[in-house]
Amino acid sequence: MAWVSTVAALALMAVLGLAAGCLQIRDGGFWAQGVVVDADGRPVSGASVKTRAYTAVTDRRGCFRLFEITAVDRHQMPFSVDALGSKNFIGTLAAPGALRVRVELANETSATATVVVSSPAAGALLSCEPPRTAPWHQESAEEVAGSTLITALSELPAHLGEYPCRNGVLESPVLRAALREVLGQDFEAYLEHVERSGCAPVAERGSWIVLDVSQVYYTEGGGTSFILVGPRSGQVYVVWVPWIYTDGRKARVYGPQPVPRDVATIVIDELTLSLGHDETFSWRDGVVQIKPRNDRPLSILERPQPSADARFSLELPFPHSVPCPPDRQPPATVRAALGPRADRLVIHRYDKSRWSTLKAVASVVHQMVDAIPEKGRLHRFQKFSADVPPLISASVEFKGLRVWPIEFAADYVHVTDEDGCEWWGRYPTPSRRSR
Repeated sequence: MAWVSTVAALALMAVLGLAAGCLQIRDGGFWAQGVVVDADGRPVSGASVKTRAYTAVTDRRGCFRLFEITAVDRHQMPFSVDALGSKNFIGTLAAPGALRVRVELANETSATATVVVSSPAAGALLSCEPPRTAPWHQESAEEVAGSTLITALSELPAHLGEYPCRNGVLESPVLRAALREVLGQDFEAYLEHVERSGCAPVAERGSWIVLDVSQVYYTEGGGTSFILVGPRSGQVYVVWVPWIYTDGRKARVYGPQPVPRDVATIVIDELTLSLGHDETFSWRDGVVQIKPRNDRPLSILERPQPSADARFSLELPFPHSVPCPPDRQPPATVRAALGPRADRLVIHRYDKSRWSTLKAVASVVHQMVDAIPEKGRLHRFQKFSADVPPLISASVEFKGLRVWPIEFAADYVHVTDEDGCEWWGRYPTPSRRSR
């Protein structure tokens, strides 16, 4: 599930025309949010959902979210779903617009077909969208009568497989009181997070019950969280990780200290399951250690753009011209410059006299992304790059919908980091190094 800051969200709202709580996407934009389930209605994780140029992978709750910029004259968006052991779907959805989509996969041996339903009934997306009513509201007597309110934490095992943000479990006074005691001054902020969150089914991990309550809309202040409850002991722990990706990103673990070994193991396992595609998690000295994964290769797509032919030298700054702070340390590699939020690299043009396929281009790009440049770092200025034509013109897409340009040439690179700072690197051949 690639995470936006307040500034980026406001910019996106301006582009899409988001106002007064209504999503109004101008012609040329396509936004799909949905769920993929199997023939029995159970969420399917790891399914690949694609539009024309973007791909999402369903999370553990079967949820996906896609945004696509389309040509203004195209009102049908190519849409496909691919999952192991199931009948794939290849077709179109009406675009532009904002759609809720439910995909019901058929088994590959079944006589039925996979069904894609646009704008399904309320509740059909399970936990992939926030509840229509915030779970912490003041209920009427009729609503209370229809809710699943537990009276003791020991009752939670009876609700395994249910969605606690849908059936009323999260509204139970006994659970709410336990959370207030554990969270202290952060209790009210956590309630706001829960009000905007979806959830996974109640699960059992050893002697603990896990309630996964995570933000559906990736906005500042939300994030991944889960509640661990010991149904026999009555102990409660809350783990909360914000979506905002920073160097000092931390996982808060609320509850009795020191944290027992089995709880620490569950915490690391749950965080790895939810966010392990981007980061690694470990437990040390009573604290969760979070590090960005540097071994995850950038996915590479091809999206030709005629304007990419206009640039004739890596020496030229990019049009956005964002000055770098003078105290910023030069990164050691392109990957270090891009950081953990770089999600994919889109190739707009490449020299086909040198590389005949996109696969060959991807191989070169992956090598240069992790290669150590001359002097062991990138440069702040256009060093050595005069009159060097770009052989590969591309852009890097960051989680949070930022997009910045990047160029490669023989032994050279011109890259933009997430903040818009430009860097140049030189990778001299062995013969050139000896001179």
